[in-house]
Order: sequence, then structure tokens, then C-alpha cells
Amino acid sequence: MSDLERIKTWHESMFVKQEGDKWYEEGFYETALQKYEESIKIDPTNEYALANIGLIQLRYNNDDQCLEFTNKALEWIEGFMNDTRSFASDNKFEVKLLLRRASCLDKSGDVEKAKADLDQCAWLEP
Repeated sequence: MSDLERIKTWHESMFVKQEGDKWYEEGFYETALQKYEESIKIDPTNEYALANIGLIQLRYNNDDQCLEFTNKALEWIEGFMNDTRSFASDNKFEVKLLLRRASCLDKSGDVEKAKADLDQCAWLEP
């Protein structure tokens, strides 16, 4: 895929994701979920859509699904953020994901992994 095609795909995916955001804000979580899923069909690396699917799964108490999509989003952003972490001034998105994952891990009884995520949050946003 050329860079231009990649940019077009990203824009299309983000447009659909933003439609999902509007539905989410209105409380229509199933419709939002459909839009987020449509977004990742367009661009499977859309970390924001992946994260929002995780958020909806958390809302529905589907902790395994929340972990799956939160992990995918974290893996993606950690891959590109390692090169630029020293330049990053805002880690709010990563911190939100780590807090979400820590919550699911704590509920499942994996306290050590939850603590590791909380420690990472403290490092990112002291």
C-alpha cells in the first residue's frame, strides 16, 4: 500500500470512528460498537477504534473482550511511541488504556499485572 493509500485509509477509518463517537455520546452503544468495528475493518491498526471497542466491552462487563481490544490498542501505540516517547508531552491516551486494563486485570485477580500497569501510569504521568 502506498503512503497516499495508507493516509486515505486512515482518514476513512477515522471518519467512521468519529461517527461511532457521536453515537457513543448519545448513549447508543450498540450502534457505536458497530461503527468502531466498521472502522477497524477499514484500518485494523486504528488504535482509537480498538480502544473504544474495549471501552464498550468494559461497559458491558465483558472483561475478556475489553482486555483483548485494549491490548491490541496498547500494542499498536507502544510500537510507534517507543521511538518518540521522549518527545511526547501528552500520554493521556496510553494512561487511559493502562488504567482500563488494570481495572480488568484487578477484577480477574491478576493483581501483579494490574499493579504493573498502574506503575507504568505513574511513570507516564507523575
